[in-house]
Amino acid sequence: MVINKQPSKKVFVVANMHAREWAAMTSAIYIIHELILNSNNYPEASTFQWIVVPLPNPDGYMYTRLERLWRKNRAAQQDNATGVDLNRNFAYKWELNLNEEDDDPHKETYRGPSAFSEVETLEAKYPDKCKVEPIGRSYEGRDINAIYINKQQNKKVFVVANMHAREWAAMTSAIYIIRELLRNSNSYPEASTYQWIVVPMANPDGYEYTKADDRFWRKNRAPQQDNALGVDLNRNFGYKWELYLNEEDDIPNEQTYRVYRDFKLYQAIFRVNTQLWLDALATENPQKCQLQKLEETYEGRNVSAIVINYNLPKKIIVIGNLQAREWVGMTSAVYIIHELILNAGNYPDANKFQWIIVPMPNPDGYEFSREHDRKWNKNRSPQSNANFGVNLDSNFNNQWNVNGNPSRADPAGRVYRGPAPFSEPETRALRDLMHNHVDAVLLVDLQGFGQLILMPWSWTEEPAPNADRTRAIAIAALLFSGKVSVEKIGETALGRDINVININYNAKKKVILVANLHAREWAAMSAALYIISELVYNGDQYPELSQFRWMIIPMANPDGYDVIDDPTDALHRFLSYDETNEFMFTLLQLFPKQVSVEKLGETWLGRDINMMTINYNARDTIVLVANLHAREWAAMTTALFIIFELVYNGHHHPELSQFRWMIIPIANPDGYEFTRERDRYWSKNRSPQPDSQTFGVDLNGNFAYKWEENDRPVEPKDRTYNGPQAGSEPETRAISKLLESIGPDILLFVDMHTFGNHIFHPWSYSTEPAENVELTKAVAHAGADAIRFKYEEYYTVGTPSQLYRRVYGTPIDYCQSLRIRVCLWLEMTNSGFQFEASRIMRYGEEGWTAIKAMALKAAEVFDEKQIDFAEQLESVAYVLCGDGTVTYDKFCQIWHAKGILDKLYRLIDVDCTNLISTNQIMEFISNLTNSRSSWS
Repeated sequence: MVINKQPSKKVFVVANMHAREWAAMTSAIYIIHELILNSNNYPEASTFQWIVVPLPNPDGYMYTRLERLWRKNRAAQQDNATGVDLNRNFAYKWELNLNEEDDDPHKETYRGPSAFSEVETLEAKYPDKCKVEPIGRSYEGRDINAIYINKQQNKKVFVVANMHAREWAAMTSAIYIIRELLRNSNSYPEASTYQWIVVPMANPDGYEYTKADDRFWRKNRAPQQDNALGVDLNRNFGYKWELYLNEEDDIPNEQTYRVYRDFKLYQAIFRVNTQLWLDALATENPQKCQLQKLEETYEGRNVSAIVINYNLPKKIIVIGNLQAREWVGMTSAVYIIHELILNAGNYPDANKFQWIIVPMPNPDGYEFSREHDRKWNKNRSPQSNANFGVNLDSNFNNQWNVNGNPSRADPAGRVYRGPAPFSEPETRALRDLMHNHVDAVLLVDLQGFGQLILMPWSWTEEPAPNADRTRAIAIAALLFSGKVSVEKIGETALGRDINVININYNAKKKVILVANLHAREWAAMSAALYIISELVYNGDQYPELSQFRWMIIPMANPDGYDVIDDPTDALHRFLSYDETNEFMFTLLQLFPKQVSVEKLGETWLGRDINMMTINYNARDTIVLVANLHAREWAAMTTALFIIFELVYNGHHHPELSQFRWMIIPIANPDGYEFTRERDRYWSKNRSPQPDSQTFGVDLNGNFAYKWEENDRPVEPKDRTYNGPQAGSEPETRAISKLLESIGPDILLFVDMHTFGNHIFHPWSYSTEPAENVELTKAVAHAGADAIRFKYEEYYTVGTPSQLYRRVYGTPIDYCQSLRIRVCLWLEMTNSGFQFEASRIMRYGEEGWTAIKAMALKAAEVFDEKQIDFAEQLESVAYVLCGDGTVTYDKFCQIWHAKGILDKLYRLIDVDCTNLISTNQIMEFISNLTNSRSSWS
């Protein structure tokens, strides 16, 4: 990792050359963390360029998880030894060796067969010139490495050596080229104008075989049909492969054997190695497909995905064979791959999609079911009490902790769920795949057996939020049966088909059902789908209905339905700016009497700053602003979660209907989109600054209160740059105008951020307390307490200047300057700026818990006009002692003596405050007046 690329002076940090020295790696990571996230604490460090290699020995490091004290890398050596001590493999005085153990490949201090024999040391020696990257893996699991030299150059020279295993001189020549380009580059000035990509050992399995067994072996070592081994790699490329003049090229036992393309001949291959078949497909059809390694299993096999039509936007994910014994899942996936690549012309509709297919997500288990136990279903990772394997179907993190069957917690059981969610590399691979493709339109998990199409949820009988749509898609599979047909009867203005589903289409009497003419009436569509499901799946239970031909149009208004998109989508992935607006306008169409959407302003790039208002006829107002800092995605999703709760589950929170909720989920649209497309950690907006070279202002410091008092000059390129003047940005002007226009009605203002587990109150610019600070603190503590009671998460309450640092021009200070009743800054979560889609609901619930509690507390402490406690005492004194015969001091003595003052204090809900409500004091006046006769 290169940090501070501009300075010319460089500091080079390398850690973990010895695999077992984990603390060196974690120290390097800590250095990276401090240099990037806390750079202001180390001004002198910013004068250097830092080049940090935290893990130069990754193979050795991963091996230490099996053998904790391993020290070397994992490169194969002579005499069946493994590994080189990288700390002794550098080319300075390497030839001077005083210790015989350093030349013994079986010793942990083995220095290697030659200086820089290991790719790890090459990259460490020449980090500016050289980059070593694996470009693939051999059948036996060895990395095929490419060395990139002069990567900044555009013109490229590509050198490949050792395709034929026995041709050692080709490999040593390639190594010599690498050595000269790196160590003696000054001798070859013309060579430095090119980028060199050198693969010195393209056939590592074959090369190792020539060293250990057969010096004249030529091919690789991949299994072929008829128990043969190896392919001539020099004849296996996808240009004119099908034209051959020599019959020997198609005889597996000959040294020139090439791989067959025909699928029938592949059948013999993928029984042995599906991975080889996928590799061959990807190599021969690079314009159609790409092969991606997702993860590596416990036994070292690849979990691979093949991506077909990889340039298309609409995606379908297919997973086969999670259960090892269910071979039909894998073979079906392989058949789909074959058809999509080799017979694509037969499926024009399928060519409209990008297909992401994982044919064998459980390779270890599959191989075990072939070689040892045909009914084995789990993977093969070691578990407690000498058991093996986890049921991958139960290892995903959705209701994982709901046990149900006791054997799910038993490592010996067939359905064992694993020690923790995503404990297995196979499920982590699929999790990451789904996260990377959350925009996929369909995911299918292929399993056997039962002739069933199952849909969420698996853990409860309750349907998932999008159950109707999912059921409709599942029912589409039934159209291949002879009982059901689909017919296009028209087309909408936007070109969508209007379809009728015919059931028992040979019957004469007809029943016609039309649903969803009104787009928002989803229940009508779901009822039609239910009827279809019953007639198709359970028709034998309704024999009297088989006399009819059922003609059902479940979606008569597809254009309108598509506009009314599924709002629950916002709770499961990070929406784009446009999708967030669609979410709000969808709710507006569904609930026009409850919600409204208002444009507050427009960003520099022309995006609308939109606000949703809920219960817009109420007066006491709660204002929530989220995502002023672009990278704080969880603030935005929490705002959407709160909108969803108020709109869909408002009946569960009747006490909140007294408020008007005004919510701005994306206050910084330009910055947010920039974090999605370009720079995940960008925080500012995207307005150009006066120097014409930098972009963006920290909106959290651009409000027009005490902005000018910031005595720390900040450069426009800095993350905390607060703009050329107060209120210079359209986003801050839009929010300021809103606060000014409805200020007297605002009960609570919350500026939502991440991260830190703090609730800040004014002032930000000073350590002095703001007016009514105790009331504001009481509201903040209500939110912190609510989170602590529900989630055992601890939030601190205080001013930014107390808990963080002085900040000028903040929204809460501007809010306080308008005398708005409660102004707070909420810093949610304590997990940085990388947010997981799987935790969107959790983020939302935490923020919702706090804001709900704070809104109710604000309503309680400001339920009526507040007056100073001393004035209340005078009022009571005047009522009780109106004739003036008892002095005020005497009255207070009597009152305190009777214990009434203490009782009144206990009624005050806010700690350490001198304020109570008029109703409370009037009630006490009445009680005290009635007992006046006893106070003589």
